[in-house]
Amino acid sequence: MIKEPLLRSTQWLQKVYRRIIFNQSICVLCGMRLCTSDQSAEDSSAKTHALPKGIDPDMINLCQNCRHWITPISGPACSLCTLPTEHSAQFCGQCLAKRPHFDQVVAGCLYQGPVTGLMQACKSGQKQAFVPLLQALRQALFVHFQPIAQVQLSTNPALLKDQHTLEKSAPLALFPVPTTWKRWLQRGFNPTHELAWQLSHTLLHPLKIPHQIHWQALKATSSKGTSKRQSRQQRHQSALAHFYLKDRIALKGQTAVIIDDVMTTGATANQCARLLKSQGAARVILWVCCRTPQKP
Repeated sequence: MIKEPLLRSTQWLQKVYRRIIFNQSICVLCGMRLCTSDQSAEDSSAKTHALPKGIDPDMINLCQNCRHWITPISGPACSLCTLPTEHSAQFCGQCLAKRPHFDQVVAGCLYQGPVTGLMQACKSGQKQAFVPLLQALRQALFVHFQPIAQVQLSTNPALLKDQHTLEKSAPLALFPVPTTWKRWLQRGFNPTHELAWQLSHTLLHPLKIPHQIHWQALKATSSKGTSKRQSRQQRHQSALAHFYLKDRIALKGQTAVIIDDVMTTGATANQCARLLKSQGAARVILWVCCRTPQKP
């Protein structure tokens, strides 16, 4: 049986070989050759979206089939946790049973299909795999900030006055979800720090939204271990002991934003939100690349 790291290396070498020898553009997820329409779509994407420093544009190629999975969440969903629901109810059963500490979730796409492969590649240290997921989250946030974007593009004096008020208001307090130093060394980077930096420079700064990133405010202990096979209750119990605040932070009346890569049960977001509200945050929002749908 081939071990997983060796299998990943073999697949990557196959893609590189096909690109060098046959001069083909290959989908980074399924390895299929890209057709002309795929390549033109990727070319326009590279022009309209800034890429993280050190990322090779050729390595973000996605075929039409894989790209179609990375779309904004649509249809009925819980207004608190964005969990897709069958009916147009305001809240899902989980949020009705126990209201979370966070107040809203903005997610880029659902964690299903080829998206799981992208996220696993990210978590294994392949930074370039974050680009499509970052674009999905940025698109969802642009819709979230659409009223502010309209102010930026308008010459209406009343709207410009609103912009002046916005610039003088309390900045958003951004908190990337922390990782342990062991995971940081394994991956070579912290995915949530990369997300925070990119969203700050490619979305918040252009829209002139005041914000401050608290890079080291939230901390994680090194004893949590993996949560892949943990139940919902076990994840919540584990998160209570895993995350803590390094120092006290003055957040009275401010909006705090938690930045994470995947939301599954919401245990991590709930514990981080609880900590931030204990420091006076009036509202806590979660920005996340992927939201795990409810299992049937």
